[in-house]
Amino acid sequence: MRKMLATAAALGPLCIAQTALAETSVSTERTTPIATATATPTSTPDDVKITSTGKVKLTSGAAVTLNSNNSVVNEGAVTMESAADGATGVLVQGGFTGNVTNSGAISVKDNYTATDDGSVATGHPNGETKADGDLDGPYATGTGRYGIRVTGASPFVGNVTNNKSGSITVEGNESYGIRIEPALQGDLTSNGIISLTGDNGYGVLVEGGVTGEVKLGGSINTLGGNTTGAAFTGDIGGGLTIDGQVASTGYRYNTRPATKALRDQLDADDGMLFDKDGNPILGAKAGGPAVLIGADVAGGVLFDAAQPNLDPNVDDEDGDGVKDTDETTANITSWGSAPGVQVGSTTQTVTLSPVGTGDNAYGLVNKGTINGLGVYDDVDATAMAIGVTGGQAVVVDGGVRNTGTIHSVAWDGTSTALKFNATASTGEIRNSGVIQAEKNGDDAKNAIAIDIANGATIGLGLPQGVIRNEKTGLIQATVSGDKGDAIAIRDQSGTVDRIENTGKIRAGVVGTDDAEDTDDADTDASNEVVTGKAVAIDVSANTTGVVIRQWGVNDGDDGADGKADADADADGVDDADESDIIGAVRLGSGADRVEVANGRLLGDISFGAGADVLVVGEGTTAGEVRGVLTDSDGLLDITVHKGVLEARNTSALALTNLTVEADGELIFTVDPTTSGATRFNVSGTATFANGATLGVRLTDLLSDPTAQFVLVDAATLNLGSIDISELTDNTPYLYIPDITRSGNQLILQLDRRTASEAGMIASEAAAYDAIYNALQTDSGLGSAFLAQLDRDGFFELYSQMLPDHSGGTLLSLASGVDAVTRALSDPRPEAPLGETTGWIQEINFYADKSKNQSYGFRSEGFGVAGGLERGTNMGAFGLSTAFTSSDIEDPQSRGDENLSSQLLELGAYWRGAGENWRGWARAAAGYAMFDSTRQLIGAGLNRTNEADWNGFTFSAGAGASYEKKFGRRWYMRPEATLDYFYLSEEERQETGGGNGFDLIVDGRDGHMLTGIAAVNFGGRFGSQGWLTPELKLGWRQNISFDAGETIARFRSASASSPSFVLRADELSGGGPIIGFRLLSGNTLGFLALEGGAELLDDYARYSLLLRAGFRF
Repeated sequence: MRKMLATAAALGPLCIAQTALAETSVSTERTTPIATATATPTSTPDDVKITSTGKVKLTSGAAVTLNSNNSVVNEGAVTMESAADGATGVLVQGGFTGNVTNSGAISVKDNYTATDDGSVATGHPNGETKADGDLDGPYATGTGRYGIRVTGASPFVGNVTNNKSGSITVEGNESYGIRIEPALQGDLTSNGIISLTGDNGYGVLVEGGVTGEVKLGGSINTLGGNTTGAAFTGDIGGGLTIDGQVASTGYRYNTRPATKALRDQLDADDGMLFDKDGNPILGAKAGGPAVLIGADVAGGVLFDAAQPNLDPNVDDEDGDGVKDTDETTANITSWGSAPGVQVGSTTQTVTLSPVGTGDNAYGLVNKGTINGLGVYDDVDATAMAIGVTGGQAVVVDGGVRNTGTIHSVAWDGTSTALKFNATASTGEIRNSGVIQAEKNGDDAKNAIAIDIANGATIGLGLPQGVIRNEKTGLIQATVSGDKGDAIAIRDQSGTVDRIENTGKIRAGVVGTDDAEDTDDADTDASNEVVTGKAVAIDVSANTTGVVIRQWGVNDGDDGADGKADADADADGVDDADESDIIGAVRLGSGADRVEVANGRLLGDISFGAGADVLVVGEGTTAGEVRGVLTDSDGLLDITVHKGVLEARNTSALALTNLTVEADGELIFTVDPTTSGATRFNVSGTATFANGATLGVRLTDLLSDPTAQFVLVDAATLNLGSIDISELTDNTPYLYIPDITRSGNQLILQLDRRTASEAGMIASEAAAYDAIYNALQTDSGLGSAFLAQLDRDGFFELYSQMLPDHSGGTLLSLASGVDAVTRALSDPRPEAPLGETTGWIQEINFYADKSKNQSYGFRSEGFGVAGGLERGTNMGAFGLSTAFTSSDIEDPQSRGDENLSSQLLELGAYWRGAGENWRGWARAAAGYAMFDSTRQLIGAGLNRTNEADWNGFTFSAGAGASYEKKFGRRWYMRPEATLDYFYLSEEERQETGGGNGFDLIVDGRDGHMLTGIAAVNFGGRFGSQGWLTPELKLGWRQNISFDAGETIARFRSASASSPSFVLRADELSGGGPIIGFRLLSGNTLGFLALEGGAELLDDYARYSLLLRAGFRF
């Protein structure tokens, strides 16, 4: 016995070795078929291996056949170019045992290449017969081609594997990359590439079922009408795991052309389903789903993500048999109307059992990305659909869990990210990733992130039907267009009983406009009429009651930087960790409960019927609810525990009880146009605790100075101490509120704040009524001002409504004229008798006026001036010219308020001198040009208007000086000057900012008469005194100053109050001046650098001049 055992032990490894070596290899090119049953030279069964240098090349039939209990391995190539119909790369007969492993290339192709030949497919929208820039004809020709085909009536026992290095390429209609027809008693794995081109085909099709695991990595790409990426219509005994790319399209071009003209060039043979007018094209076929699951999956469906390699010493941390570095993340995409993932069948029921336990205790788990992209106009897009319309029942045990992305995008079609059809039943819906639906265009089609049809069931096998949106979760629907609703969650089944949110649930509709939108003549999106509704949650079909509960989850130190995270409401939950619901909430006829323990709910809430409850805040955490509240039967109970409830309804709402606790804040809304306001008619008790805060918002401006509104009318009113100062701070700054009690009524009185109460300066007060009237005619402006609750915010906007009025144009242009005066007062000799001299000067100046009873300004300017003079026996007579440009801006304005002015001046002058004295006189006239930009920024506004106008100037001046010498070098020169400047401006009309912001400003005349008395101290150095420095000290006196009245009116002004008058501050009195001059010259000319400062009350001016003179 021992000898027999020893012999058996010795022979075992030998037999294994002989078995491993027992195979027939193809290492060169072979042009005849090969089958395992006759693989050896003696036609006996054997394994077949095509080595890396081997190739089997045919054009018809089956290149390699497994028809015995053997295996097939391809490391080289199986090539079937210009293949006949029915050509098969690897054919596997059922009823045998073995394995099929592809690590090389299997290629079964037709001999067809599409061209732009101008052929017209059925339904071409333009009827063109010439080349039009896109390819024409079918995607492929021929039928019934296969990469790997398992066929027969009996099961095949073994594994079918397409390794990472393997590729399968098939071209043909009704063709397949891998097709499993009978049962596969083993595993199906593809980590390589599968590419299929042709109509009515499949990248992978499993019909007879798989007893083991199905794993799809790598990539599967299919192109063709009604062609599917991977389909499973037979049961799977293990799990279905996809961690690669699966993409299916019926379009020749998956990228949407940028213009309609380019899109209209495409036709039915490009996969178009509709013509340019939106009519269906006869015979057109859409692509199939990227993944179709039409049978039971005992191990559940997992769209997996790559495992992070956290431990460098472990290659396979998740223990799935694939190195972590080789793993990829599922990316499923359907271009067209078919879903990215379709679960369900019209012929049999489908059950997806849980993937695992714990976080994987769900029949379908997505950790990757699933896309449904419509691409072209009028095509509906669906990312994932559970259940088939008109199909059999689908059960997803445990529920659906998403940690990845489920995303749909449509253009003028309905966009649905996650859809449960009427035949679908599941446990809970749990999301910590992204579920997002986007719809573009102006057709009345909707975007719905989660859509549960009537007849579907949520909560199968559970006490409640629950949707859980966790901290990192985003459920979002957006419509970019004027029509169509954006709905984040819609349950038409009435089986959703509870929605828990610690993440984001959002819906938004944004009006758009472009050249293709022909509802108006412009492309301005701001004036589009948006009829689409933004709905965050619609559970109005529920009749038993729904609980919506939202709270925040504080995840610790964001960024792990040791710094305290921002927490604006100081409730212990970081701002970044607070959850939100944005969009309307629609509830049904049951007893509903909405709890916003933390975070925001921004949207109208319709409670429907039933004994409903709204709770804001919980414990130490604050909630925020803002929207219109409605309830159909008066059985609503409201408690504001901590946080804010802004009730935006402007009519009466019947309640059972109302409670605002000490840390609660209740904001009422007033609509002056209807004389309505938020009014709670409480059948029970209304309680306002000591410390409770009240606030007021207005939908429009009050037309009368005073108005009263009843806010609460209760059977019992418990009113604690209300802090009026807090109420004032929580009311638009335009108004002063007061709260009084009359019996069990709470009454609000609003008084328009006067200019004095607002602390306005004279110019602000002068425009107050006119601005208020303008706000009433412009809803955008009115809303912006009503949003300002404090003085700083109010005046930040208010100051931008006023035009320039502080004398900036007069003072700035006068600065350039004064520079010419400085040139004439130089201590240089005038032109000698009979000779001509000239001078030229660069001018730079800066002026700053402070705010007083009019606004301040800053002005920066430059210019050039010059003159020619001729010496006579009566002194020198000359002509001067000057150009001055300046920019004036309001330093306190948030917007870009800039007024530019240019002045071109021509003048004549005289200069004369005696032994120690000098004198001069001049007169000039000028033409002025102005352009202005005013901008209004803040509270969502960004408006700009422009204006340009002209004017003219006149100036005159005279001056004299006397020089007293002290020795050969030093001197002192007292001087006095008198200057007059007059500016007349035309009317100007602003455009571009809207009638409530644009102004018409009347013409304006201003003047200034100034005198200067100063003393210059200097010395002459060098030969003949060629270098002369001077210091100037003196006084400037404004003898007469009038910047002119600024009379303006808004374009929207009514006849009763057409204009307002603004007056600049009176620059009376005077102030010191200080300056320097450095003069260098000889008999041929001179060069001077001069600077100075004038320091008056509320006004300062600084100048720097460079002047040169020459003789002819």
